[in-house]
Amino acid sequence: MTSKSQYEYFEARYAEELERVRDLQKKSQVYLSIISIISSIIFVKIYNYNDLNLQDCISKILICLFIADLLFILVYLIKSIRVQEYCAVFNPNNYLDEVPGDQPSYNDDDFYDNRVADFIYAISENQKINSKKAHSLKIAEYGLFALVIIVLVLFILNLV
Repeated sequence: MTSKSQYEYFEARYAEELERVRDLQKKSQVYLSIISIISSIIFVKIYNYNDLNLQDCISKILICLFIADLLFILVYLIKSIRVQEYCAVFNPNNYLDEVPGDQPSYNDDDFYDNRVADFIYAISENQKINSKKAHSLKIAEYGLFALVIIVLVLFILNLV
């Protein structure tokens, strides 16, 4: 038999996972913004041939690395954003199936037991999904760090 305080505990744990997914989405948006800014700067520089010395073999290799890394980061960011298989707690069809009209013995304790079981399942599934998102974002973060290094090397080579 589940108490109301146990129910509230699992409800709070479920809310924590919802907050975690919001934080991961915000982080994805920040990464996309950073990539947009860096990419626009580099592509404007490439477009102006006078500013960027593309005759140099090292610059060509770095531009290719930049584009490859950019695509790598975008793939993992999109993968992180696209993981939307979030598990809802309440399924009305399950609730209607568990309360037949001719069963007077169904009470609040049974309801709380079933809802806590729903919360436990949803929390477990949502933790898995959030962990996948976090892993994809971590890989994108490493790619973003490499992208910044490539951009710095490009600017240093072209400024000298």
